[in-house]
Amino acid sequence: MAEKAGFRVPDRTATLAFNEDFGDYAGAEVRVRLSVSTDTVFEIMQMKARSDAAEEDHKGAVVVETFKRLASEVLVDWNLENEHGALPLIGPHGGPGCELWFSQQIIQEWIKAVTTLPGPLSGSSANGVKLEKAPSQQMEPSLPNQ
Repeated sequence: MAEKAGFRVPDRTATLAFNEDFGDYAGAEVRVRLSVSTDTVFEIMQMKARSDAAEEDHKGAVVVETFKRLASEVLVDWNLENEHGALPLIGPHGGPGCELWFSQQIIQEWIKAVTTLPGPLSGSSANGVKLEKAPSQQMEPSLPNQ
């Protein structure tokens, strides 16, 4: 029996391009990794939910922690710079290398990108098995009407 060859999962990335809706950050581009584990996506989404729900005086700290997680596993690079040159993803004191509100935008846009389906599947399957569309059925309620 022939041994099956493993499928190498592609390292998918996307470039988040920020337009004029983002004010002074119009033209900013952030390259992010999309091929991360579901656990990572879920954990970052939970962290973002905590930052959204946090009291104003604690929100910044939660955003910084979320961004640090994003930077360690998701962010590849960006084109942000200032008068001294390229800005680091994480600054010298451990916070985002950009303004806090823009950090929040990057987190939000990455979540949108990573949770969006990449497009329709091709019509053929690598192993030759073709799945047929199941016929639709009208379902009857299981509980009697009251």
